[in-house]
Amino acid sequence: MANLEGAQSAVAFASGTAATTSVLLGLLHPGDEIVFLGPLYGGTEGLFRSLGERFGIRIVNATQRGLAASLTPATRMVWVETLTNPSLRLNDLAQVATLARARGVITVADNTFCTPYLIRPLEHGIDLVMHSMTKYLGGHGDATGGIVAGSAELIASVRTTGLGHVGGNLSPQEAFLFLSGIKTLPLRMSAHCIGAMAVANFLAGHSAVRTVYYPGLANHPQHALARRMLQGGFGGVVSFELMRNVRPAAAAVLNQLQLFTQAVSLGDVDSLACHPATTTHSFVTADVRAKDGIIEGLIRLRTYP
Repeated sequence: MANLEGAQSAVAFASGTAATTSVLLGLLHPGDEIVFLGPLYGGTEGLFRSLGERFGIRIVNATQRGLAASLTPATRMVWVETLTNPSLRLNDLAQVATLARARGVITVADNTFCTPYLIRPLEHGIDLVMHSMTKYLGGHGDATGGIVAGSAELIASVRTTGLGHVGGNLSPQEAFLFLSGIKTLPLRMSAHCIGAMAVANFLAGHSAVRTVYYPGLANHPQHALARRMLQGGFGGVVSFELMRNVRPAAAAVLNQLQLFTQAVSLGDVDSLACHPATTTHSFVTADVRAKDGIIEGLIRLRTYP
């Protein structure tokens, strides 16, 4: 993974959450501030706000104010997702890196949704890149893991905390499965992108759908940025809002799907569907979900032909 991301070093963990925890506790101290651009995966934001705040780390959501206006002398880290979960917004990584570096702030990009097949954040100036390997890197729904890649200096601190103190070590069998999965990553990601584009186009013309979120669509507000940043496709995840923004309507759609299995992961050869408000973002409050657009009528799909 260090080779694929163009990094000096990398360290693997037992889960994506273990990787995130190791970065948070390995590089930040009480009184430090972490700024993020959301919405984030609910488990990540939930971890920041519970574990991070418990250890005296201030959590700042810069989504509304913007990154430049949110950085303070206490800011030590900026966290972004290359494609946000589940709204599929993009962050201009080069811009984020430039703003942060001018303040001496470490930048971290969660590249789970894109993988190095679509984008390598370190090439855009980001300091650390992390993945939930459980998803696309494994690709077969049979292993759980996480990884962080970056400079040897930063990875050394993350490794000491995550493996030496937290004990989030990846097992040998899981490591074997991930090495096997990564060998087919280009073929699988290409297929994911083709399937997602077809599904997004279908949903965009459906009378029961209010909005489709997919950066490959020409009417996506960041389509031009996606074409500039992403190589080889626009990802395998599509999210959409129903005209009826109520949980029963979303449940009715999910329960009638025949080609999609209801599951929260991205890491399988099946096409998967989930209701973010009650699954991936159940770790955050209803107020946070509302601000981030995680409404009751939102459904997330992970496609595979």
